Amino acid sequence: MIVTFSGHMKIKIKDVVREKLFETLKNLDTSKQIVFYLSVYGDFNKIARECCEKYKKEINQNVKLVFITPYLFDNSLNNSNFEGFDEVINPECENVHTLYRLSPKCIWMADKADVLIAYVNSSLGGAADMLRYMLRKGNKTCINIGNYGIC
Repeated sequence: MIVTFSGHMKIKIKDVVREKLFETLKNLDTSKQIVFYLSVYGDFNKIARECCEKYKKEINQNVKLVFITPYLFDNSLNNSNFEGFDEVINPECENVHTLYRLSPKCIWMADKADVLIAYVNSSLGGAADMLRYMLRKGNKTCINIGNYGIC
């Protein structure tokens, strides 16, 4: 089971979101192999990474943490961005200018994932777009721990 995440870049109530997200992770079906597709861009993605690392340490050591990035050779990434991950994947985005690769990366993640855990509070922005995209797919599980009620 592949689980991916999408949420707002800026979050004011990080502790509340962290608690909600970890509780959501604890409810995942542990009878299946779990692979977390993660990113490091924005507040929610950083919280998701922390929660997944905690989940792996405290609940299920067999989960796999996979860093998905369209910017593999970006100078802003340093070795600490890759620490703790079991694998790094750079989705095929060669035909897309580097400024516009984030959206194709999100679509790639959504297409591969079985479950999306989102933190979306409004209909605007990339996190809401990804949530709507996953819902349109029809055969995906979407969990929104935010306030935007489309799940």
